[in-house]
Amino acid sequence: MISINKQIGCIFIIIGTSLGGGILAIPMILSYFGAIIGCLIMFLMWLLMTYSTLAVAEACLHFEKGISYLGLAHKLFKKTWDCCLYLCIWDTLWYVSSLYISYRFIL
Repeated sequence: MISINKQIGCIFIIIGTSLGGGILAIPMILSYFGAIIGCLIMFLMWLLMTYSTLAVAEACLHFEKGISYLGLAHKLFKKTWDCCLYLCIWDTLWYVSSLYISYRFIL
């Protein structure tokens, strides 16, 4: 059983990474589109992220407590999608770490 302190720590790491990347990237990209289109794009992104979060939460409810993303993908899509999930996770880690490293050199 994973302790609650480790779970909370993992949650805050994921939230901090996601928010940090978004805080740096979203205003920079949306400044090219203007205020109205930028707000529309942000609303559509929020809608997509809310839908995907609720879909993952609903999928997790149908399996045992403490299932990981890899376990969820393996049970839902079988073994063929495991490599796709690994690729997505490593790409996300690579992009976030390169963003933070390059942003540190800019300052």
